[in-house]
Amino acid sequence: MTDPQLVSVIMPAYNAEKFIAESINSVIAQTYKHWELIVIDDGSEDNTKLIINEFINKESRIKYVYQANGKQGKARNKGIGIANGELIAFLDSDDIWKPKMLEKQVDLITKTGSDLVFSDIKFIDAQSNMIDENHTVPDEKFEGITGIKFFLQKNLIPTTTVLAKKAAILKVGGFKTSNELQYAEDYDLWLRILVSGARFVYNLEPLALYRKYEAQSTKLAETRYTQILDIIKNLPIDKSLQKEKDVATYMWLRRSLRFKNLGYKNLRKLIRFIPSFYIRKISICASYVLPMYILRRVIYQLSFLDRV
Repeated sequence: MTDPQLVSVIMPAYNAEKFIAESINSVIAQTYKHWELIVIDDGSEDNTKLIINEFINKESRIKYVYQANGKQGKARNKGIGIANGELIAFLDSDDIWKPKMLEKQVDLITKTGSDLVFSDIKFIDAQSNMIDENHTVPDEKFEGITGIKFFLQKNLIPTTTVLAKKAAILKVGGFKTSNELQYAEDYDLWLRILVSGARFVYNLEPLALYRKYEAQSTKLAETRYTQILDIIKNLPIDKSLQKEKDVATYMWLRRSLRFKNLGYKNLRKLIRFIPSFYIRKISICASYVLPMYILRRVIYQLSFLDRV
């Protein structure tokens, strides 16, 4: 019989030798002690396994599972599948929890009766130096149509701060594992859980340190807009929210146009998500005749013609 207050912490790890010890130590240091840590080694080729085994020899609450490289969505699903707790937390192998992260999030999810809680974060660089950058969330509770509208326009949740009921995750089938969705699979899951009728609550206290560094940022910038637009397009919501989907589509498209390394090929991939048939066709034609700096402005202006 599972203990409803046991927290199963899922940590995907791929070639994580540089930071994973610090991440695991932040779990061990938690003031809330009723946890298990499931590390899913996603086909690492460095010393990740050796580092984890050193912890396992000292700490029985840590489990190691190996899988051939399948990316984060598959790794997290594997961890959820073997988790003993009915509460699931996620910690990336390069991020750090503050000592009261689990204590405060368990208390919040229990008091509010919500399906998922998340918190504010602080940012650090590859050397663990603080970065002067803020993560802002416009509200404290998200549910129903209002919550969906907020989440269509922005991914508000730092995954490394999430504590969720396992039942809510399993209800929507967990993370999608498509290779084309590997830098936005968390955003996709949060949206689907919210659409299923769940309630999210935000803790404004920063309970984790999120690591940002150059290689990571470049990967995200190259792929995330296409993935996010695809997520929004395929999100199964009531027809009454179609206008909100269109508004969000144009909003994400405009954001993508600010990406300085955007090429014609990637831009045409983004154009295909434009809701208006006519604006989409004009934009595609323009992409074959206009220089990029003019094309960006044209598409940006055309995106307002739908009056969304």
